[in-house]
Amino acid sequence: MNQVDYSPENIPNLLELINQLGPQKAAEQLNTSRHSLVAKLSSLGHYKRKPYTNKRGEVPKSKDDLVDEIALLCGQDPQLFESLGKANKSVLETIKYHLTH
Repeated sequence: MNQVDYSPENIPNLLELINQLGPQKAAEQLNTSRHSLVAKLSSLGHYKRKPYTNKRGEVPKSKDDLVDEIALLCGQDPQLFESLGKANKSVLETIKYHLTH
């Protein structure tokens, strides 16, 4: 494996290469691992992975976040609704929907 030049002058070239080829092929061309390339650029604040989305294209919310939102919609302290976190996520989403519509 070769030593990749991560100098400030070379960062734009590396980012352009990743945008053109993708991280895997860019790493192969530079004769380094994909993980090494992405980790270094991430630590420098130049590379962010695409956020996870569900099949509807939304960033998923945790059940705890839904419970907190339901509690606030009811005007209550979220700790009072803590046990609601044991319910199915679809039930929590339905409750929130009916409280907001």
